[in-house]
Amino acid sequence: MMFSVCLLFACGGTVTAGSPQSAGAPATDKNVSQDTKKSSGVTPAPTLVAGTTPHTGPVPGPIDPPWFKPDMFPGATITSSGRTQKDEQGLFSTQMLLALPAGTTREACVDALKAAVAVPVPTLETKTGKDERVTLTGSNADYQVTMLCGEAKGTMSAYVSYRWLRPPA
Repeated sequence: MMFSVCLLFACGGTVTAGSPQSAGAPATDKNVSQDTKKSSGVTPAPTLVAGTTPHTGPVPGPIDPPWFKPDMFPGATITSSGRTQKDEQGLFSTQMLLALPAGTTREACVDALKAAVAVPVPTLETKTGKDERVTLTGSNADYQVTMLCGEAKGTMSAYVSYRWLRPPA
């Protein structure tokens, strides 16, 4: 999925998620704005831009699936996170980019992501790109997941996102 690859590569377009807050902060729906300029007939993929306030948990707001938390990687740091506005059906997507602890291998990253969603999304499609980044995609009746493991700027990173397919409970 182009969104996930561009998150690590800082492709054109911008998504800004306000000032992220800690997981203990009150739940709010942050507005996420997206640059919609087109060039050469191609819509640029969005790139998340982290706010200036440090944070330690997922984006506050509507209920996230139980596996969607940074502690799937002990010692990981959230470098950016965001949530789109709800559409007319009440659906939205949420994503976070994690800088993994030094020494984490691509294989360990992939294994941790697979383990995190093994019960709710048992079947994942795995693709390895030319750049050695591994993309995992899958879905269940409630949401679609896109996850990516790869090195960015010398640090092993994990991109984790989901998009609701029906309104969350």
